[in-house]
Amino acid sequence: MTAPVRQWSPAGRRMTAAGEGTPRMWREAGLVPCPDGLGGGIVLGSPGDRAEALLAAPVFAAHPCIGQSSGDPRRLPVSVVWEVLLPMLLAAGRGSRVIVRINLAEEQLKYPGRAEGLARVANEVAAATEGLADRLGVPGEVRVNTRPPASAAPVDTSVLYGLFAPFQPDVDHPRGFRNEDDILIAFTWYLARYRELPPEACVVEGAHMVAAVRAALGPDAPYLAALGLPAPSGRPCLVQDAPAGERITMANLEELPLDWWPEEAVRRVFGRGLRALALDFRTHLTT
Repeated sequence: MTAPVRQWSPAGRRMTAAGEGTPRMWREAGLVPCPDGLGGGIVLGSPGDRAEALLAAPVFAAHPCIGQSSGDPRRLPVSVVWEVLLPMLLAAGRGSRVIVRINLAEEQLKYPGRAEGLARVANEVAAATEGLADRLGVPGEVRVNTRPPASAAPVDTSVLYGLFAPFQPDVDHPRGFRNEDDILIAFTWYLARYRELPPEACVVEGAHMVAAVRAALGPDAPYLAALGLPAPSGRPCLVQDAPAGERITMANLEELPLDWWPEEAVRRVFGRGLRALALDFRTHLTT
């Protein structure tokens, strides 16, 4: 008898509402739904049917993005807090630890004119992440990658276009950008960072990173595709992609709602919600 096809809800409904794909797209990207009741409602799926096994990993790893800060901590989207919380949410209560790596060298290659500001942002985000992990009782290691990886990931250049927006139609970033070649090099560095993680680590990042993780680690990558943080306005996009007037950054965290699922997902594990922890995180930044 053929086993029933596993469904994506409720995580799938949340992803669709955020404008991040459809069940067909996720399956074509190599993801299999996370079984109901596992992953705390924040895990969409995994490559292959591996979510249950990966949730027992001894290490959960993530690479929060600082690029949209433009070198100014006040402009960091609140998504950076969500990105560092994702591995902590899964590690808490499991005896696992977290690894958070902040890819500074890549951002400085892409934005050389902002190198100094980006270094400051990276160091402050690292300090904020360490402080958050300590307060939440999650053991871990935080590091800023200040140098390029020892070797870039070998990959066909055509794969790199649109790599970080696999569910968005007609997105082929960085095609046509003035510094397109440098951005493509930075993309190969991003991929190499996944290969630098210890073999026992499970990557916990937004499902929009699925193409990058699988390009780096193969079709059966140890990866839990988590939900990205949606725009709280209800616009169908991730918070970091919202228009400037709607984007929640380190400068306006007080606008985060207290009655939406990310707030509840964090409070359920840590007893404090996303907004409270984001405000704590901000105390380490020069906002």
